[in-house]
This record gives sequence, structure tokens and C-alpha cells, in this order.
Amino acid sequence: MIPIRFLAAASLLASLGAPALAADPAAQAWVENKSEPTLCAEFDNVYYTFTNPKVGRFAIDVTPPVYLPDMKTDSTGPDFANCEAMKDDPKHKFEPKKLTLYEDDQIRIVGHTYAESWRARGAEVIVGDIDEADLHLVQWFEKVNGDFQEFLVVYPFDGYWRAKPIPTEAFPEAAYGTSFLVGPIEHHTGRSSTSQNSRSTRRRAPSA
Repeated sequence: MIPIRFLAAASLLASLGAPALAADPAAQAWVENKSEPTLCAEFDNVYYTFTNPKVGRFAIDVTPPVYLPDMKTDSTGPDFANCEAMKDDPKHKFEPKKLTLYEDDQIRIVGHTYAESWRARGAEVIVGDIDEADLHLVQWFEKVNGDFQEFLVVYPFDGYWRAKPIPTEAFPEAAYGTSFLVGPIEHHTGRSSTSQNSRSTRRRAPSA
């Protein structure tokens, strides 16, 4: 198993400007920095890719940011100032719903359909015998100290995953961490597709 710590790996490998050097070719990754400058807070502009067709398994560690102890407030609300590219997104209507797709003593999986989305339809999600259509978001919760805590979400139509560390007592409703895609992945250029992808991954999920 190859652990990848995104922030540390991205900073180190990008500074090298070359594939990560390791004895095992399967432990190497070609890193590209595809980040873009932006004034829009809702645009996921920090973007690194890790590529190696020989990698068969890997792990992603999710940890709180190092500056968390110094934070006084955590702003989780959307901020669409300077987000002109998103203002013309289509607004398709849906019957909103929230349902439990799976639950046991330690894990709960919850699906959501928003009342409005820029996509014309949601995704079909099958968990065991449950088959639901038009879902926009699926959340995973783990029981910690007797309460279910969210640790992972996926936007199933996009394939975007967003992992979240178990929150601290100071910020029990902390916003998500880094989103990621697991390939193979096709890249599409153009302002419209870029803004829509970033918008879909920046939404804050409803509470459980």
C-alpha cells in the first residue's frame, strides 16, 4: 500500500519538478501542478494530479490543517463574490429528499437530492437492495464516542470525493477538506465545465 499525504507530497514533488524518485516504480508518481489563480472562493483552484499507471493500491490520509489550533471561527457559508462564471448556471428543480441507504452499529450512509441543481439529473446509487435515482450527494458517517460523525462524501454524478477529518470539539461542524478524483480521468477544458465542476464539489453537505 502506498500512502499519499496530499499536501506534503504535492509541495515536495512539485518543487522537484520531476517524478518522485523511489526504488520501486510502483511507488513513483508524476505530479503536475494545474492550479489556477482566482478571486472566487467557490472555485477549487489548487489542483495537483498524481499519475502512475502501475499503481494498483494507495491510501489517502486526511488530517486537520496545521493552523487549526489558531483559528477563532470557521466560516462554512458559501461566498459567490467574484464568481461571475457560476451566475449563469442552469437551475433544474427536483423533489428534495434525504434517506438512509445503509446503517449498522458503526457506519451510516445517507443520500441526498437537492431541491435545485445545475445538472439536469442526479445519479443512480445502489447500496445492497436499495436503488435510488437522482441523488446529488452521498455521505458516510462513523460512530465516534457514541455519535455518528461525517468523514466522507461523494458527488456520484461527478465522481468527486471529499474526505473530512473527525472534527475537533472546537469546530464540530468543520467544513470539508481536500476533494479528490480516482482515475482514469478525462480532463475537459473550458470555463463552463471548470466552473460547474468546482461548484459541485464546494457545496457544504446537509447535517445528518
